[in-house]
Amino acid sequence: MRVSVVIPCYKSKNILKRVIKNIPKFVNHIILIDDKCPENTVLHCLKGFSDRRIHSIFNKKNLGVGGSVINGYKKALKLKSDIIIKVDSDGQMDLSKMKKIVNIFKENPNIGYIKANRFYSLKSIIKIPMLRLLGNFVLTIINKFSSGYWTINDPTNGYTAIRSNYCKRLKFNKIKKNFFFESDMLYHLNILNTKVLDLDIESKYNSENSNLVIHKIIPYFLKNHFLNFIKRIYKNKYLLILYTLSIVFFCISFLINYKIFI
Repeated sequence: MRVSVVIPCYKSKNILKRVIKNIPKFVNHIILIDDKCPENTVLHCLKGFSDRRIHSIFNKKNLGVGGSVINGYKKALKLKSDIIIKVDSDGQMDLSKMKKIVNIFKENPNIGYIKANRFYSLKSIIKIPMLRLLGNFVLTIINKFSSGYWTINDPTNGYTAIRSNYCKRLKFNKIKKNFFFESDMLYHLNILNTKVLDLDIESKYNSENSNLVIHKIIPYFLKNHFLNFIKRIYKNKYLLILYTLSIVFFCISFLINYKIFI
């Protein structure tokens, strides 16, 4: 199986080279996407460093993580990749798990998408900074409703892998290009009836600051999760009927109980 690794790059010039060096040798292509980075992350990394697997993409304007990953996906498909693994350039991901990811795809042809999950044990959870943990916990619950993947946790995790045949079917123009990308991907994968698997992978946290401000992104996430929830119900007639009946019965029950207490 031909494997490509897609890495969106933004303000990580001091870390990216180390990330590339840790990518396993069996990976065929490494696709770096410089998202109009003011630090010229990719050019800085490639100075005095060569790896024949590397392909560089330079966005003409800042597209956000989702826009960069989608450009990477398109390049990986042109390279005839079978599996496309996306990792961040911040050095927080255990790249040794890539072999396990590829083996899962080989042994389970019905699985279309694999994502990392940090919420698999108390030992792993306590390593997550408290503010990130709280925000991710809330978003995990909400995402279950919007995406329809009730057993999937840690939806904002950026360590993911997709089969090319599912990637080809995605409507890239419909997927959010900003930091909502990973969550929106789950909604769009559900529309394609994709089987998604959580893989327990611990993250490493360094001293770097996150580009996201939790209290600012929560309202945006809530709004878009609600819209995806409504769209998912509308597209699934069975769910539409089920939720409509639930609301009707709830209203009837409320009125009956209200009259009894009055």
